[in-house]
Amino acid sequence: MKELFFFGRFPAYKEVGGVTTFTYNFSHRFNSDKLTVIDFYPADGKKVPENVRVKYILGNAFMRIFRILKFGIINEGVYFFNFSSIKSLVFLFVLPKRTCSRWFAIFHNGEQGKKYENCNFITKYIIRKAIKKIDAVGALSLSQKEFFKKIDCEDIVRVTPYIAYDSLNDNSDNRFSKSVIPKIIISGFPTNIYRLIETISILSRLENDGIQFELNLCLYGLDNDGIKKQILHDAEELKNVNIYSHLDGVEFSNLLSQMDIYIRLNSVDSFGLVVAEAIEAGVLVITTDVCERYPGANLVQVDDFDTVFKELSFILTNKKISGLMRVQKSSVAVVEYDDLLSKLQSM
Repeated sequence: MKELFFFGRFPAYKEVGGVTTFTYNFSHRFNSDKLTVIDFYPADGKKVPENVRVKYILGNAFMRIFRILKFGIINEGVYFFNFSSIKSLVFLFVLPKRTCSRWFAIFHNGEQGKKYENCNFITKYIIRKAIKKIDAVGALSLSQKEFFKKIDCEDIVRVTPYIAYDSLNDNSDNRFSKSVIPKIIISGFPTNIYRLIETISILSRLENDGIQFELNLCLYGLDNDGIKKQILHDAEELKNVNIYSHLDGVEFSNLLSQMDIYIRLNSVDSFGLVVAEAIEAGVLVITTDVCERYPGANLVQVDDFDTVFKELSFILTNKKISGLMRVQKSSVAVVEYDDLLSKLQSM
């Protein structure tokens, strides 16, 4: 059996997202003496599952590049890459590939096509050349699959970034009807695509109508769009709000399991791991239809805030959904990671 080198990023303080969650859950689920996680981003407080072997790429930028190039030359096996952007293929363009090694890659951001179109001619050429070195690409959505076909990727498989960790709750029990004051949770980075300001505005309108609820706001990451101050100000204007910053995976999962409603109104998304986690925890989910969601999610169009307001008003008043929203049905069949790893091992 070939060695499995999983290129990812473990969660740390202020470093939580789709790639970090996937790295943690994947390494926990598929840990073995053949697995080594390669983490390019050493940081204090890294959270690594027990007994998982991890190799950090240390040093300044030059030394890190030198060490990973040396790693590619020396080590043969299955390389499982996890990237946020299609531009990361520039790295694979220069990374040596052993003859018997097999490469697989997932791109966790939902805007790959747009990022590719914004590249110059040279970068596009490098991306197309680099994609040929990958034996298979994992597409998180039909739109990603179509994009990779467009740039001549030959082997594309549908995958999901959701890997269930140790369940903290009984997802067969919908707690919504048991809450005296319904608990709502919203989460994300303080960036415009998460529509947190707009979501809080909807909740403010509900409160002005005399509807009671408890808001739990979870923020992560840096204030790149300069809107964190407004998000916090608007949230603190509500009567019943709890604000959390940089919860780790276990802390967030524990909080999520106590909620009744999760709202995610992103204008851009590739999957939305928290949507899957919330549904598995028995939490009602309202989210945008910008991508294929986990089955059971209640869907609205991007920026259709009036529909969200009306639905939440109905739910919070009647303690049940209206039945008027579209619901995500079972998605296109995805490849199980056990089968995928076996396929890569045998290639």
